[in-house]
Amino acid sequence: MEKTNNLYIDALKYGINKMQKGLTFDELHKHLTEELKWKFEKDFLDYFRLWFYRNFYNRDISLNLIHGTEAAIKSAVSQISAYDQIKCLITAEAYPTFSIATIVL
Repeated sequence: MEKTNNLYIDALKYGINKMQKGLTFDELHKHLTEELKWKFEKDFLDYFRLWFYRNFYNRDISLNLIHGTEAAIKSAVSQISAYDQIKCLITAEAYPTFSIATIVL
C-alpha cells in the first residue's frame, strides 16, 4: 500500500483492506510506522489510540469513549492499551469518512 499525505486515510485504507478479518491496534501501528514510516510522539500515540477505538469496533470491548467526559477519556487512555492485540473491524461510520476524504483529496 502506498503512503498518502494523510495518516488517517492510510489507517482507514488499511482497515478497509482488513474489513472481513479485522485488525488490532498493534497491527495498524506496525503497518503505519514500519511500512509507511509514519512517526508517533507519545501524546499523539495516545490520541491516535482513542481515534482507533472510536473507528474500529470489537463487541467484547465495551468502552464508551465517544460520549465520555474529557477526564474519563484521559484516564481511560492508559487502560485501553490492554486491548491493543484484540481484532477490531472498521465501523460503518468510519467507512464513509474514508470515501468522502479520498474524493476531497
